[in-house]
Amino acid sequence: MRELSRELSLWYHLSDKAVTARGTFPLFVVVGEAALFITAVYFLIVRFAIKAFLASGVPPAAREIVGILGLFLPIAAASWWMFRRLLDHYARPEAHAAAKTFGFFAIVPVATGLVLGQIVGGFTGTLLGDRFAFAGAVAGFALIVTLMSFAASAIAIGLVRLEKRVADHSTPPNDS
Repeated sequence: MRELSRELSLWYHLSDKAVTARGTFPLFVVVGEAALFITAVYFLIVRFAIKAFLASGVPPAAREIVGILGLFLPIAAASWWMFRRLLDHYARPEAHAAAKTFGFFAIVPVATGLVLGQIVGGFTGTLLGDRFAFAGAVAGFALIVTLMSFAASAIAIGLVRLEKRVADHSTPPNDS
């Protein structure tokens, strides 16, 4: 019984260290999940909401407001979710910086992904056949958003860590 308790204790400590690992892999996974979320929501918006707006006599001002909300609300939701998930792996300031960076700069990877995702879809259609072109375009979009957002979020975490190290070394010692 004592050995089982010791093994469980060892496993608990190992899993505890794994949860607080500060490498970049957890960041990549969380950013990838957030990019997939954004991709799915944008696909649903385009699939269903656009038809409703084009078919009805909605005033142009309402179309613009709903369009702007449809563009930025998925990014805001993904940023909030990303912050909550990153708290399991990073300190609060690091998770906050990564999520804010994702939220502020996500529009650039989204715009780039819309253009380059079609190129990936074209190559996929050429290599695997036309029936795979759309799936390749969606996967290319998600991959581009993931890679660009991951780079920006990793830089933000690195800057927060650098700021903490500089602040720790610049504090004068207390000689009293």
